[in-house]
Amino acid sequence: MFWSVLATVDFTKYSISTYDIMCRWPWQLFLFMITVVLLVSTITALHIWKAFKDGIFISRISEVLVTLVVFLLVNISDPWLHLHHWFTGWFIGQHANQKYWWSLVSSAIMWGAYVNGIASWGRDPLLGCKYAFWAATNQVRRPRTIVCLGGGHMARNS
Repeated sequence: MFWSVLATVDFTKYSISTYDIMCRWPWQLFLFMITVVLLVSTITALHIWKAFKDGIFISRISEVLVTLVVFLLVNISDPWLHLHHWFTGWFIGQHANQKYWWSLVSSAIMWGAYVNGIASWGRDPLLGCKYAFWAATNQVRRPRTIVCLGGGHMARNS
């Protein structure tokens, strides 16, 4: 619910894309994002500190690095990259999984962002406009399939 309410605030109706950040973001959004970055940095530092203390730092940093390389770094320099909040929630939510209350709360918030993003707007690709352009210009035809109509009649679907 938090994410749906946040989407109704005027200054949050912008994308996290190179164009929007450089050309369209109002000052309120910059202030909001600075606050978010400070909060996320604090929670991240707590995760790292506790991972060291609990002796699980190597396994946790390996998990983060592998998912970072596989899911994000392949597209990071692409100007069409758009970090949807469903992706951010999914990416961070899977790594905020320590036994401490602040980790569980951050995990719940991030999984909530993921579910809200998918339920409200769908699972748009990270390279949204580029993918839409590719799909529109390549017009890949699906193979013909046989569709059974009522009464046993058969029709070809192109």
